[in-house]
Amino acid sequence: MVQPTVRSSREFFPRPIELSGLDAAKPNPRDLGEGMEVVALLRGGTLSVFRDLCPHMGAAMAEGVYDARAERLQCPWHGYRFHAGDGGFAENPNDKIFACMKGLYASYKPEKAPELRLTAFSYEIEEGRAWVRRPGTK
Repeated sequence: MVQPTVRSSREFFPRPIELSGLDAAKPNPRDLGEGMEVVALLRGGTLSVFRDLCPHMGAAMAEGVYDARAERLQCPWHGYRFHAGDGGFAENPNDKIFACMKGLYASYKPEKAPELRLTAFSYEIEEGRAWVRRPGTK
């Protein structure tokens, strides 16, 4: 019998993500311990793990909508969409809604919006579990 690798508490969060419990059609909230909440997404057999926090205003991304076909995770508060692969900003649907305001107000400058990105975590898979690395570790 192969013994599982002992995970360093300095390198990995204490609770792994059980892969068998993940639903590929929705965001999967998980508690890694020590107050770290993440959202896990399955994309065609590939796992992505992000901090459960929208970089815009702090909404829980696990409460958002996951479009598995487009591989986009949408924030539940303002509708911002992020790429499920790397967490990069994909779209602000409000730009279309408020496009008519561009000519009305000189202060309306959506092109000056800050760079938004979900915080992605790396992990190692062992025996059906994903052990998530702490930020700043290899």
